[in-house]
Amino acid sequence: MTAFQIRRQTFLLLLLIFFFSSSFAQKNGSFFGFKGGASFPLGKYKSTNLDEGSFALTGYNIAAEGAWFFKPKFGVGAQGGIQQHPVDVGWLGWEILQSNSALEDMYIRSEAHLVLTGLAGIYFQQPVWNKFLIESKLLGGIMYGKTPYQLYKPEYVEDGPDFYEKTSATDWNFTFLMGIGIQYEITPCYSFILDADFNYSNLAYSFITATGTRIDQRNYMFINTQLGIRIKI
Repeated sequence: MTAFQIRRQTFLLLLLIFFFSSSFAQKNGSFFGFKGGASFPLGKYKSTNLDEGSFALTGYNIAAEGAWFFKPKFGVGAQGGIQQHPVDVGWLGWEILQSNSALEDMYIRSEAHLVLTGLAGIYFQQPVWNKFLIESKLLGGIMYGKTPYQLYKPEYVEDGPDFYEKTSATDWNFTFLMGIGIQYEITPCYSFILDADFNYSNLAYSFITATGTRIDQRNYMFINTQLGIRIKI
């Protein structure tokens, strides 16, 4: 199956879901939807410390989400998302230069940090004015992380290798999410959501070096700001 066929079938599936939900939408607050926006690294994930930082820059996130409200204000739901954060290669190169007197310059090419999350938990909604509702949620689940593949091209004061690479490593661990947002009902069937989610986890990456296996502990902390659409079910 070609990439075009996959995109076409995905589009047709979304259209089918869209029209199906329009016919059977209810007023109990239950929904599913899609959202995306900017993702802002915090703490050690953003840090430019060689020993514990990840040099992560602001990236993007995309998520799918759904919830069933068993009471007018309370429900249970799930959310799955993808986040990517570029690496600040300029600052990373500078820190490496400062830590190694044998280097004269350093050029780095790097992929982005990749983070996948799958969570479930409790949702709360409260009407505040006209068609506006506020929402909060507390979710727990799994975070999967993949470190970026990086290619280093150093310039030495004397002789040295022309380049070396740092391959990717992966790990997964428990994560939790706290979120708050505001929802606007366009129609009884559809609404816009603007929210912010705080995510946290700790991952351990194994790297094979000339002296053995090295374990890098990395904190993942970031805030996603998202705009999306919800379809009532």
